[in-house]
Amino acid sequence: EQRLTATTVHHIMGTLHKMLSDALEWGLLSKLPKFPRIKLPKGEWDWLKPDETTRLMSVVSDHVERAELLFAWQTGCRIGEQLAVEKSDIDLDTGKVTFRKAIYRGEEGTTKTGYERTVELSPSLRKALKAIWHTRGSKLFCDTYGRPLVAEHFKALLRKHLKHAG
Repeated sequence: EQRLTATTVHHIMGTLHKMLSDALEWGLLSKLPKFPRIKLPKGEWDWLKPDETTRLMSVVSDHVERAELLFAWQTGCRIGEQLAVEKSDIDLDTGKVTFRKAIYRGEEGTTKTGYERTVELSPSLRKALKAIWHTRGSKLFCDTYGRPLVAEHFKALLRKHLKHAG
């Protein structure tokens, strides 16, 4: 007999809870049943080591992709923060970026912690950002039409270059 993992059960329960919550909101249920709490094991992070990051960056030849990956690596920002960063959040003269917002599931809001934070930019990151500075829109990282990117863009970019870096 094959058993479901705690993570799978957690995801199924989350979906079921959402469905029943909608049914309650629509007047199809009189009350929402109680759901058991599923304790999930702590996930392990597989961080890139400095030599792996150097190898990764060595295979990135496109200057826009290089700036996108370098920004994530050197600022330590979350994907949603990188999606939301605006050119006005960056001061290339002083070499600082302030994270004020994040985009999660297409909605712009506060950062995960709810606080702004300022991070210094390395000389190499400042140079990379100057090389991609544009007039397409307010977001620093956007498509050719000035529209904000989506999280999958950064995930696919990282997967692509990790594959090439070995």
